Amino acid sequence: MAQLLKAYAQQDKQTKTDILKVFAYMKNPPTDFLAKLSSEEKATLKEIEAQKKEIPNIYGKIESGTQLDMLWGEFFATGKYKPLKKIAEGLDITLTLKREANSKRYESSKDQGRQ
Repeated sequence: MAQLLKAYAQQDKQTKTDILKVFAYMKNPPTDFLAKLSSEEKATLKEIEAQKKEIPNIYGKIESGTQLDMLWGEFFATGKYKPLKKIAEGLDITLTLKREANSKRYESSKDQGRQ
């Protein structure tokens, strides 16, 4: 983070905005640094914070492709198997739901065929 703080002043507007996005998602942002921003930069940070989305718990119930992307990213970054286990659990749930849906459709079509 020290490098970001040091290099911030020399960056173009888009890069500064990207750095502010990083700070907006941090649990402990550099408050001293943020207090010294210009009014325009503070307004940009406020916009970012208003639009920021909650980062999903990747080890919670899988409800989006974003979680899967994050799990794959963690696996490729660390080489640990924990994210793969969670991905497999998510796939198992998906397959179970598909089997249940197919079974219901089959039962429904059997009932319609008897009429």
